[in-house]
Amino acid sequence: MRTPAMRERLVDAAFELFEERGFDQTTVDDVAERAGAGRTTFFRHFRAKEDAVLADHDALLARVTTILAAPEVEGPPADAWQALTKRVVSAARAVLEHYVAEGERARRRYRLSATVPAIRSREVAGMRSYQHAFRAAIKAGFGGDERSGLDAELAATAAIAATHHVLRRWLRSETQSPQADFDAAITHALTPWLPVAPQEVTLPPRVVAAVRRTTPLLEDLLDELQAMTSG
Repeated sequence: MRTPAMRERLVDAAFELFEERGFDQTTVDDVAERAGAGRTTFFRHFRAKEDAVLADHDALLARVTTILAAPEVEGPPADAWQALTKRVVSAARAVLEHYVAEGERARRRYRLSATVPAIRSREVAGMRSYQHAFRAAIKAGFGGDERSGLDAELAATAAIAATHHVLRRWLRSETQSPQADFDAAITHALTPWLPVAPQEVTLPPRVVAAVRRTTPLLEDLLDELQAMTSG
């Protein structure tokens, strides 16, 4: 059987020790020793001990950014709307599927983040990075002008909230069908902000959104944001 790469061994060791001894009671030297390495080796892979349980964040953010940065579609307005919506949904789905694929490791991280402020704060910072990437891509898709900023902010927040809602339910073992739940949640969240305009209509996004739906989405979104900050 192939020996796990050192980076993976350090990650496994960090999870084990944080759960066994507690985050504050575990040192970098402890993690390195459990992985069969030295302190220098640890810092070759990670900047701090909390990074060991958030090891894939940068790679996942890069993947999300790449999906969102796909070339714009030339053609009828409806095609552009569909392409933008597809990029946003695909990027959000990539986040969900990454953590679902991690399985029990994702659940262990979730438990740690509930009790370790250093890990929790890094996760919150990571969520802001995702939201910034979504907001920038959506704003560009909306035309990139100053007036599109609020719509882009709302759409990005809705996408993140929907993804986090489904992910949180899966982490708590409240659902066994996260992909199906995601399809329903992301459609519900994004419909007001990323509509597919009819071929013969070229209304700006905020006008189309107003026709489709307004207040109910804002109420739902506020509920989600409250749950995110308290959960």
